[in-house]
Amino acid sequence: MESKKKAIQEDEGDDLGLGSLEDQKEKLTERFFDACKNGSVELVIKYLGNEILDPLEPDSNGWSALQWAVVNNHPEVVKILYPKIKELEAIAEKQKKDKKDEQNYAHELNEFDEAFKKPLNPADNGKYTPLHWSAYKGYDIISSILIKMGCNPLEVDSYGDNALHQAAAGNHYDTFKLFMGLGIDLDYKNSRSHKAIDLTTNKKIEDLINKALKTRECSLCHRMFDFDNKRYLCSIKKILFAKTVQGLITISQLKKQKKKISGIVDVKNAKMKLSKLKMTFKMQ
Repeated sequence: MESKKKAIQEDEGDDLGLGSLEDQKEKLTERFFDACKNGSVELVIKYLGNEILDPLEPDSNGWSALQWAVVNNHPEVVKILYPKIKELEAIAEKQKKDKKDEQNYAHELNEFDEAFKKPLNPADNGKYTPLHWSAYKGYDIISSILIKMGCNPLEVDSYGDNALHQAAAGNHYDTFKLFMGLGIDLDYKNSRSHKAIDLTTNKKIEDLINKALKTRECSLCHRMFDFDNKRYLCSIKKILFAKTVQGLITISQLKKQKKKISGIVDVKNAKMKLSKLKMTFKMQ
């Protein structure tokens, strides 16, 4: 709170209009990064409204303003920054595509070919996303915000680690459960052939992974887990279920499936199971 007040007080003597346009942009960018680091929502909003600011421009260390907000655990700033960043990235991507000539478009892969496209080399193409940092730091609220806003938990860094790997490496049990709830493959290896269990020293995470891998079928529909049918963790029921059971969201459907679903013996019991799983369904 003190850092926020200090940042606001320092900005009261606003001298951003002084000097050349380049000097103004440099001052503005510096203060914008300070506001993101300090969690000053008021200043972040103010600076984003200045047309000479480029929110996509990294600092001298290659860090973005969004990354600084995530690392310093400022969820309110993240909620403001992320949509703006995605909007600007989409505009930049469109402009980039518009520059391509017809010959380049003709050689682009179609959707069918994309499924068989060789994965990119993480060392050349990987990057640390804001979600990687929030997972590693164990910031559940920021991780949830980023996921809800469309941040991909399967993106990898330069070592091939996804968000699940980062949560494991940071030894954050609750954060790890959050990503297990998204059905991320526990057997996925990074570029050094390390799985999530190889990156953690947290006994609870290790036990959870081992228990999950020993569970061969969905606790609700009894379908076998495989490459296509991933394990999803329900933290409320503390069970592993398949994505296919998300279709069982009405009482009538549950009644029809009650012979296949373990533990559901009557409608009343089905209602109880449904209410406990609703929150999990909404996350997907």
